[in-house]
Amino acid sequence: MNTRFKRLYGGHPLHLVTLLASFALVGYAISVMGTKQLWNDRVWWQSILVWFIAAILLHDLVLFPCYALADRSLGQDGAP
Repeated sequence: MNTRFKRLYGGHPLHLVTLLASFALVGYAISVMGTKQLWNDRVWWQSILVWFIAAILLHDLVLFPCYALADRSLGQDGAP
Protein backbone atom coordinates (compact mmCIF):
# COMPACT_ATOMS: atom_id res chain seq x y z
CA MET A 1 0.00 0.00 0.00
CA ASN A 2 2.75 2.46 0.95
CA THR A 3 4.67 1.95 -2.30
CA ARG A 4 1.50 2.31 -4.34
CA PHE A 5 0.58 5.50 -2.49
CA LYS A 6 4.12 6.85 -2.88
CA ARG A 7 4.01 6.13 -6.60
CA LEU A 8 0.67 7.94 -6.97
CA TYR A 9 1.28 10.83 -4.56
CA GLY A 10 5.05 11.11 -4.72
CA GLY A 11 5.64 11.17 -0.98
CA HIS A 12 4.99 9.47 2.32
CA PRO A 13 1.37 9.35 3.53
CA LEU A 14 2.40 11.32 6.63
CA HIS A 15 3.41 14.20 4.34
CA LEU A 16 -0.11 14.42 2.96
CA VAL A 17 -1.64 14.26 6.45
CA THR A 18 0.68 17.03 7.66
CA LEU A 19 -0.11 19.18 4.63
CA LEU A 20 -3.86 18.79 5.11
CA ALA A 21 -3.55 19.54 8.82
CA SER A 22 -1.59 22.71 8.01
CA PHE A 23 -4.26 23.90 5.59
CA ALA A 24 -6.95 23.12 8.16
CA LEU A 25 -5.09 25.09 10.84
CA VAL A 26 -4.70 28.12 8.56
CA GLY A 27 -8.36 27.92 7.55
CA TYR A 28 -9.39 27.75 11.20
CA ALA A 29 -7.19 30.72 12.11
CA ILE A 30 -8.65 32.81 9.30
CA SER A 31 -12.20 31.86 10.23
CA VAL A 32 -11.65 32.74 13.91
CA MET A 33 -9.73 35.97 13.36
CA GLY A 34 -11.73 37.14 10.37
CA THR A 35 -10.48 38.80 7.24
CA LYS A 36 -10.97 42.32 8.65
CA GLN A 37 -8.17 41.78 11.16
CA LEU A 38 -5.88 40.19 8.59
CA TRP A 39 -6.27 42.81 5.89
CA ASN A 40 -6.29 46.60 6.17
CA ASP A 41 -8.41 48.00 3.31
CA ARG A 42 -7.20 51.58 3.73
CA VAL A 43 -3.48 50.90 3.72
CA TRP A 44 -3.05 47.63 1.79
CA TRP A 45 0.75 47.70 1.63
CA GLN A 46 0.97 47.53 5.43
CA SER A 47 -1.02 44.31 5.42
CA ILE A 48 1.32 42.77 2.84
CA LEU A 49 4.34 43.91 4.84
CA VAL A 50 2.97 42.38 8.06
CA TRP A 51 2.27 39.04 6.32
CA PHE A 52 5.74 39.04 4.74
CA ILE A 53 7.56 39.80 7.99
CA ALA A 54 5.48 37.23 9.89
CA ALA A 55 6.26 34.59 7.27
CA ILE A 56 9.98 35.34 7.48
CA LEU A 57 10.02 35.21 11.26
CA LEU A 58 7.89 32.09 11.52
CA HIS A 59 9.76 30.17 8.86
CA ASP A 60 13.35 31.26 9.45
CA LEU A 61 13.35 31.46 13.22
CA VAL A 62 10.89 28.71 14.18
CA LEU A 63 10.04 26.22 11.46
CA PHE A 64 13.39 25.86 9.68
CA PRO A 65 15.33 24.98 12.85
CA CYS A 66 12.58 22.52 13.82
CA TYR A 67 12.55 20.55 10.60
CA ALA A 68 16.32 20.80 10.21
CA LEU A 69 16.69 19.27 13.68
CA ALA A 70 14.12 16.59 12.83
CA ASP A 71 16.00 15.74 9.63
CA ARG A 72 19.29 15.58 11.48
CA SER A 73 17.83 13.40 14.25
CA LEU A 74 16.62 10.90 11.68
CA GLY A 75 20.16 10.58 10.40
CA GLN A 76 19.36 11.66 6.88
CA ASP A 77 21.62 14.00 5.00
CA GLY A 78 18.82 15.39 2.80
CA ALA A 79 20.10 13.76 -0.38
CA PRO A 80 17.42 12.16 -2.56
